[in-house]
Amino acid sequence: VCSMGNSTSRLYSVLAKTLSSGAVSQHQDCLEQLDPARLDPIDPKDLLEECQIVLQKRPPRFQRNFVNLKKSTASNHRPIRVMQWNILAQALGEGKDNFVQCPMEALKWEERKCLILEEILAYKPDILCLQEVDHYFDTFEPLLSRLGYQCTFFPKPWSPCLDVEQNNGPDGCALFFLKDRFELINSANIRLTAMKLKTNQVAIAQTLKCNE
Repeated sequence: VCSMGNSTSRLYSVLAKTLSSGAVSQHQDCLEQLDPARLDPIDPKDLLEECQIVLQKRPPRFQRNFVNLKKSTASNHRPIRVMQWNILAQALGEGKDNFVQCPMEALKWEERKCLILEEILAYKPDILCLQEVDHYFDTFEPLLSRLGYQCTFFPKPWSPCLDVEQNNGPDGCALFFLKDRFELINSANIRLTAMKLKTNQVAIAQTLKCNE
């Protein structure tokens, strides 16, 4: 992960390995190099090519048919595309939720993160909302910030991921928006309640101003 070559190898170094929480102290220098504030922007096409290299032995990405709800009235502004996705916390998929019908190779993070990134890059959301994120700091925040997104993460207060050996920290909600399209007006991290009792579920609420 620490080795740095041309732009392609730098991208691959981020994709090729995910550090578990137990390995953080052993690789602190590498993590410091992945500080998004100190890394160059990523061309989405380059990142998509890197994902496709990792996934070349897997079936092609599933193509979905969407219903177009666009109104007939003309608009001077391009639409805002919002993507929402519960991506399944990796620690739960591999170590706690007992996906007995699922081949273990389908749960490998080295490939699954590329499948997730491939979907995000294919749909190019202006606003991206993810749930059950437990690889925020080593995968999504470093990569998506370099794609031009502002990133926010709010972990669950007692994430079940922490009960899994060699976990990658707690899971939670993550919200990303393109900085060139929006200005953040305010942001709130919310712990949800049911019957006036606090639950283990969380949410992020943000007010954005469209620059157009």
